[in-house]
Amino acid sequence: MGDNAGSTGPSPGRPRVGLVLNPLGRRADRARRELAAALAAAGAPAPTVLTTTVESPGAEQTRRLLAAGVDLVVVAGGDGTVREAARVLAGTDVALGILPTGTANIVARNLRLPRRDVRLATAIALGAGELRMDLGRARMTIAAGGVVESVFLVMAGIGRDAQTVAATGARLKRCLGWLAYFAAGIRHAVLRPLPMVVELDGHPRRARTWTVLFGNLPRIPGGIAVFPDAVPDDGVLETLEVPLRGPLDWAAVACTGLFHRPRRTRALAYGRASAARVTPPGPLPVQLDGDVVADVVDLEVGLLPSALTVRCPPHRPRSGDPNRTTLSG
Repeated sequence: MGDNAGSTGPSPGRPRVGLVLNPLGRRADRARRELAAALAAAGAPAPTVLTTTVESPGAEQTRRLLAAGVDLVVVAGGDGTVREAARVLAGTDVALGILPTGTANIVARNLRLPRRDVRLATAIALGAGELRMDLGRARMTIAAGGVVESVFLVMAGIGRDAQTVAATGARLKRCLGWLAYFAAGIRHAVLRPLPMVVELDGHPRRARTWTVLFGNLPRIPGGIAVFPDAVPDDGVLETLEVPLRGPLDWAAVACTGLFHRPRRTRALAYGRASAARVTPPGPLPVQLDGDVVADVVDLEVGLLPSALTVRCPPHRPRSGDPNRTTLSG
């Protein structure tokens, strides 16, 4: 499953770094080399490197690194690998560094991490800039029985949105990158809204919506700010329902997202909640930061406040509140 890139013992005052490496990621080999070179230049021990597999996508590797006593876990991979590491690091004092080598890299986009400059991303991962961010949690009941629990850093969705993500083929993702999601989305845009029971902070109601989304960070691939007011450390999730009625509603949605127009449109119903539950009319997929869980018949969503420390560049204060940070600018 993994391999140790260096056996150098820890030196006083020198951090021990573990690398969770997805070997299928773009620039994976370069990410490994850059991290090893940066640590060597700083006189720090070589990183302990554990590679992921399809059967073991990152959580177990992160547990092994924590057990080994590392001070920092760096992930070289995509959003799925980052999410696997984050759910293990949640609630610990060990920070997460990210070298984005995946397809969409929506976590890196939101944190303003360089997605092509591996050397700069490495410098940030080993630097002093940190964000103590909230972590979304999801509890999903599966139609065949059983419960799946996981986390998300950017957003979770149930409905047509998740069907779009599920329909994005692996080959198309490799060839087109984030544009693959939009290619799949065109095929689902004409589908009707779904009847669901949506409960926000203990208040259930019936709704007809194309999707229900829960956001912790603002942007999806392509730079579209689905949740322009989302702040990753405010202890609350942004919510969005899309009660589309026709082609004009889709035009309004496109203008809002692509051209950053004011969001006063009947097709986008925003809210906020610390806990939520969605019951669909039948089994539907759920997407968590772009990874899909199929055949969900009940979705519970909540928040783990200030659960994860992430290495990232400094962020500007939110306009009008000098003590509140934002990633949506």
